[in-house]
Amino acid sequence: MPEEFYQISNLKVALKDLEPMVKGGDVRGRPWLIDGNNSKQKPVGISVTDGRMFKMRPREAWGNWLMCAVLSYVYGVDFSFQDSEADGIIFNRKTKDAYVMEHVCAMDFKNGPKLPTGEARILWAIDKKLEKCKEYPGYAKGKNLLVFVDGAGLVYPNRVGRAIPKNDFGAIYGIIFVEATQNGYSYGVTYFRKNGCPMYRIDINSDFTDWKVKQLQ
Repeated sequence: MPEEFYQISNLKVALKDLEPMVKGGDVRGRPWLIDGNNSKQKPVGISVTDGRMFKMRPREAWGNWLMCAVLSYVYGVDFSFQDSEADGIIFNRKTKDAYVMEHVCAMDFKNGPKLPTGEARILWAIDKKLEKCKEYPGYAKGKNLLVFVDGAGLVYPNRVGRAIPKNDFGAIYGIIFVEATQNGYSYGVTYFRKNGCPMYRIDINSDFTDWKVKQLQ
């Protein structure tokens, strides 16, 4: 029997479902984000009411949700995502075009190395994946890389885009944490490329019932 995967059918419903995962671990350092390979016991996914698992870490699900919300704004059609053998698949619900995602985290890990700030932090994370590509030829083929960034401070995406070496990923995106206040959460979302990086800001309201996207550059 082929393996079954879950698809997110409604971003607004999914946002509310993700709220406790985001808010519940939101202390200084936002530890819920780093619950991954660096953990003693790797998470197997997110529990679903039917008893099965949504095979995606909370950070990966949150990153894919943020990407879908911004892509829906940019292209004027609905985007959504599903779990997969990779780190999720984002798809255009109108055209059915699908984009396999690979995630990497650019933030300070507990008991991990102290990372630089700014663009160097993002490039460090990208380099980790590019080293893996050298170790496993074909690793990046057919995938898009999503860099989840926290603790970087001021970042100039264009500098990152120009500094990324040639690679086999279809595209490299960045989600950059901006702030979490009593009014909600804010992130910057960008596409790293050589010829200028578009940047969007997404603001999620405090009760996780709505969001707004605006283009910054």
